[in-house]
Amino acid sequence: MLGIDIAMSRTMNSIIILEDNVDLADGLKDVLEGVLAQRVVVTESGFQALTYVAQQNFNIGLFDVNLPEINGIATLKELRRQGYTLPIIFMTGFRIVQLVNEVFPQVPVKLVTEPNIFSQMEQSKDSLVSDAVTLAYGTNTDEVERVRAFCLESMGFCRIDASYYEADDSLKDAGGFFYDDVVVTEALAHALFLREQGFIKPVVISGVYVDQAQEAEPFTRFDVTGCVFKPFDLQKLLELIMEKMDTSGDVGEHRAG
Repeated sequence: MLGIDIAMSRTMNSIIILEDNVDLADGLKDVLEGVLAQRVVVTESGFQALTYVAQQNFNIGLFDVNLPEINGIATLKELRRQGYTLPIIFMTGFRIVQLVNEVFPQVPVKLVTEPNIFSQMEQSKDSLVSDAVTLAYGTNTDEVERVRAFCLESMGFCRIDASYYEADDSLKDAGGFFYDDVVVTEALAHALFLREQGFIKPVVISGVYVDQAQEAEPFTRFDVTGCVFKPFDLQKLLELIMEKMDTSGDVGEHRAG
């Protein structure tokens, strides 16, 4: 029996699932409706998901990444551009570097992990002035802070809020774009938005990786804030949904004013 507190779920209105694996989508729909007692809408089209969100009141979305026509990241980008702020949890079979390559297939991707992530960033300065995406994670908060200072102060990067979907000329002078303590999929969606506006700069996504038990499969805890990897633990997915709903509050359509 899944140990989910049904009483907590009563604040939810409905859930949208964007997934082209019909068996997985239908199975999730049955579980979510049965365990959380909520209405669930399923679609395999990103365009259809955008229409549904515009027409109905959803409190959370579960999105696949690799989809035909418009992928899950691009769908999130368009939702945010339109002002919808409902939480999105991604379900993907890609690992982190694969995920970045899926969104930016022509862009070099660099992964920086322990030990000494700051030294690695400093030594690979050239990659920070080219059209590249760098993922820098470590368990040492001091090291992560040094990476932040290096990017913002020494390299002249601009710290970007991934929820703020506007671009103006002030970004032209930035050495690059820096995202920290952010869900990777949110940062990728925002970076995609900026590139489509003509701001083609190097991108650094940085954060604290703290799940020591998962060293063979790094970044699990960091990215589970908004991304689960297939095959995923259903219990953990349900707990993540409840956590997202508990922290997001009841804001109706989750659309920015």
